[in-house]
Amino acid sequence: MNKIVTMDDIIPIITEQLKANGTVAFSPKGRSMYPTLVGNRDNVTMKSINRPIRKYDIVLYKRLNGEYVLHRVVGINKDDYTMRGDNQVVNEYGIKETQLIAVVSEYIRDGRKHKCDCLKERMYGMAIARTSKLRRLYYRIRRKVGRIIKKR
Repeated sequence: MNKIVTMDDIIPIITEQLKANGTVAFSPKGRSMYPTLVGNRDNVTMKSINRPIRKYDIVLYKRLNGEYVLHRVVGINKDDYTMRGDNQVVNEYGIKETQLIAVVSEYIRDGRKHKCDCLKERMYGMAIARTSKLRRLYYRIRRKVGRIIKKR
């Protein structure tokens, strides 16, 4: 029997596991991190935060409204972080260190493991973060062209 649980129900377990073992793996849901992570297909492994968070890291954090989010760090200020999903163009400002829960150390896509600390993945993260508006424009144009073709 499958049981649907909320993040509030499992966060104590995740926090305990991070403290004990250092890692937690799960399959994220949603489309905010597309194309890097596809919900219900890819798996991520998170570890406890034991180093300074860097720009382009993917972190799990809790918003002030209680939502748990897995997004990329796109800016670091003196007192807080700026986050954005790879499939989004609007930044989320003011994320405090105390809101951060874990950092993604690797993800598995199509059976292949991608370590987030390697140079290739760091450059990919930088490219994704810096081209979000360009990708959004591309998708809008592609959608409009599709509608025009469909009308014919």
